[in-house]
Amino acid sequence: MEKKNQYRTTIKICPLFYQETKRINQLLLNNITKEEIIKKLNDQNHLQLTSAAQIKSVGSELLYRLSLLDKKIQEMIQKEDNQTSKTLVVYSIICADRLFQEFTRELYLDKLLTLYTEISKQEVIRFIERKAETNETVAKWQEYTYNRLARSFLQVLKEAGWIHEMRKSHYKIERPFISIEARNYLKEAGYGPAVEVVLGELL
Repeated sequence: MEKKNQYRTTIKICPLFYQETKRINQLLLNNITKEEIIKKLNDQNHLQLTSAAQIKSVGSELLYRLSLLDKKIQEMIQKEDNQTSKTLVVYSIICADRLFQEFTRELYLDKLLTLYTEISKQEVIRFIERKAETNETVAKWQEYTYNRLARSFLQVLKEAGWIHEMRKSHYKIERPFISIEARNYLKEAGYGPAVEVVLGELL
């Protein structure tokens, strides 16, 4: 379910997009093809983007994230309570985005487990800078990209209810909310590091 991939910056233009993800997810569950879904996105522009190229790019990313989930989790996104549903959408991003997965695992979850209750944008930027020290792809990015990525990472967590802003660029960490049914399913399925993040515990 989790896919090894290269570091990338797609999350800058495609953060949580919760309602849009649910809409696309329902179309997938209705057996609508990916090509038809992209066409619907173009025709209806629920993504509220300015060009067909942007709609295709964002739509394709949302479809990719959802493709990493099995049908049971896709169904849970539609049927579970709002907070659990959002947590499962974040889970899809963790599965799809290597850098975001490492951020949630190495910074967010570490703080949660060690009872450090705050996280700042500057800490996220420093996390990305450390990645640049050991990875050529990240090292080629500009400081502006680090800033945008840090903002996008925190935006995803904030919209999902995993953090709450205390003051500018400083946030209080909350434990992800997930229903008992969804928690038990993920634990039994054994889907590794991404599961530990959304459950807020080491397995």
